[in-house]
Amino acid sequence: MNTHEIVCLAAIFFCVLLSGTAMGEESPEALLQHGEMYFSGKKVKQDYKEAFKLFEKAAARGNAQAQSKLGHMYDFGLGVEKDFGKAREWYDKAAAQGDVAAFFGIGGLYRGGLGVEQDNDKALKWYRRSAEGGYADAMYELGKMHHLGRGVKQDYRETKKWYQMAAEQGYAEAQFELGLMYQYGEIGTEKDLVQAGKWYDKAAEQGHADAREKLKELQGKGK
Repeated sequence: MNTHEIVCLAAIFFCVLLSGTAMGEESPEALLQHGEMYFSGKKVKQDYKEAFKLFEKAAARGNAQAQSKLGHMYDFGLGVEKDFGKAREWYDKAAAQGDVAAFFGIGGLYRGGLGVEQDNDKALKWYRRSAEGGYADAMYELGKMHHLGRGVKQDYRETKKWYQMAAEQGYAEAQFELGLMYQYGEIGTEKDLVQAGKWYDKAAEQGHADAREKLKELQGKGK
């Protein structure tokens, strides 16, 4: 077989590989994106069962985000019967690929003793891994744990640190908590109504009803 024939065969083989996509087989990334649409109800009617099917296909092909989504759906019974064992199985697969949402999911299982023995130390460990990877949900949860002293020693410095980090990423509940801290001068924070209004406003822009009420309260006091 000469060089020209080898090149031709290689080209034919490459075309065959691409034909699956051309015939409608979506890539794992496309399946994930398609599933996200059904999961969130953006552009299509929300359908958890359809989302689950699409995530399952992407997860089977190694997509970590889809694996984490399956874990979440089993965890909360979205489009499928709640099953903490399967939730952990999919979270573990995604976590092995460094998925920060999966770290958070595992932390939640330990925090609630869901399918595993309740363990605040392990929950904290997984939340920290997730938060340090930039996951706002985990930052907020760490702030709340330190705020209320749930599973950890109450620590207002840690509370403010994690709420602040989550708020700066646009996490509405953390923005609201910062607003409360500044409005009332709580949790080691000096009273500052300007800062309170700033954080309430950011939360309100995302539809946070309590933040809207707090803004009205501040505006009333300013009259």
